[in-house]
Amino acid sequence: VSRDIAGTTDRLSVRDGNGFQQYSYDVSQSYGDIVSFPWYYTEGTTHTVYFGTSDGYLFRLIDTGSALNLSVGWPIQPPGCTGITSGVIIDGTNLYFGGMNGAAPKIYAMVITTGEVLFARDSVSPVYATPSWTINGATTYLFAGTDTSAGQSYLWRLNVYNQLPDLDISNTAQAHIRAPTIYWPWTDGIYVGDYSGKMLGVKASDFTAQSGFPFSSSAFSITTMASVEFFWWNAET
Repeated sequence: VSRDIAGTTDRLSVRDGNGFQQYSYDVSQSYGDIVSFPWYYTEGTTHTVYFGTSDGYLFRLIDTGSALNLSVGWPIQPPGCTGITSGVIIDGTNLYFGGMNGAAPKIYAMVITTGEVLFARDSVSPVYATPSWTINGATTYLFAGTDTSAGQSYLWRLNVYNQLPDLDISNTAQAHIRAPTIYWPWTDGIYVGDYSGKMLGVKASDFTAQSGFPFSSSAFSITTMASVEFFWWNAET
């Protein structure tokens, strides 16, 4: 994603393995700026790209292999959504993202096929961190970190089906959480860093801290997504 490449227009580019631009799609400033990174997905045999904008619009592009084409009926602006604040993720059925309804921060879920807002749940502070999700049993859970409000940042676990915090809320009396959250299935872990230099590790199944977490990784802010290295021989023993 390149911002304001023509004064105001944002551009999403497709590049080959050597970094050479193949084709692109331009977003007018009338929709705001592209927020965070695009989400690439395959729906059946159709390759799609999703992203949101700072003025509250959701885009769905179809990647044909030679062009990025806007999907029919898009962009969509969810009712009341005045700005999207995080990257957009997809679980195959719904889109999830942080956004604003005026001055009210929200966590959104939107049904892809209908454009219906499944929920727009209040958040204590804006969600800038790209969420993550997993399925536990028959329940889909959404995980989202928040910015700081009254000295607190939060890591939410939401039950997608009843739109409520499930079990509890992890109240992390720490600085802003703005890095993307990741779910790592082999450890049942949600991992995300914050601006105080702490790394959070929470079990997805019961939403309790993993052993050794949180820990201070440095004296500097963590602003990017964590990467988890998995050793098969450790898992086997």
